[in-house]
Amino acid sequence: MSGLRDISVHRYFGFDEEVLWDILQKEVRHLLSQIDLIIAEQEDDR
Repeated sequence: MSGLRDISVHRYFGFDEEVLWDILQKEVRHLLSQIDLIIAEQEDDR
């Protein structure tokens, strides 16, 4: 995902905004689920 920044900022090879949006939506969902797990684990430790 870090390489995606370079592509979007510098417009290497051009990119499709719809593809970018789809990737971001999927990654954000994954990140949110991971954050939820971390929070739940922290609450269990209390």
